[in-house]
Amino acid sequence: MSFRSLALWFVGLSRRERVIVVGGGALVLGAGLFLLVVEPLGERVRLLDQLIARKELDVREMQSLTRDYARAQQRLAPLLARVGDARRPFSLEQHIRELATQSASGDRLSSLHPQAAPPASLGFQEIVLEARWDRMTADRLVRVVAAIERSPHLIRIKRLTLKPRFDSPTELDATLLLATYQKV
Repeated sequence: MSFRSLALWFVGLSRRERVIVVGGGALVLGAGLFLLVVEPLGERVRLLDQLIARKELDVREMQSLTRDYARAQQRLAPLLARVGDARRPFSLEQHIRELATQSASGDRLSSLHPQAAPPASLGFQEIVLEARWDRMTADRLVRVVAAIERSPHLIRIKRLTLKPRFDSPTELDATLLLATYQKV
């Protein structure tokens, strides 16, 4: 069917039939336009709205993580200032001897044993030392632990083992596993 024959057919219709054919054609054209253009665009808009909502959540989470990171950096700064530097060597063994002397328990310090150091990670080397005090009173032990905690160097008490003496119940044998860190 050619365009010319279609035009002749259309002209041969009555006025009412032409209105119905034009209206039906407009309806089919409108439905086709809606199904082929508007509906896919609407689906894309809905998808993008969901993506926007997800990205807004990601942005809020990132802002929260940024604040948490800043707080962690603020808490970490004083600790990093206390960490030893490879250019300024720090002897944990010597420092513990000095602290024991200052806290009036140097005569009770029976042994200091360096422990095998784990491999360095994240730019820090852990230095571990086992310190043993014999015949310590609770008061003296508290002074030693307080001196270690107040030390200008970052010293962590990894383990504290207390054993009461059988010959003197007021005295304790104490073993502390101490760790400090050094930048590598």
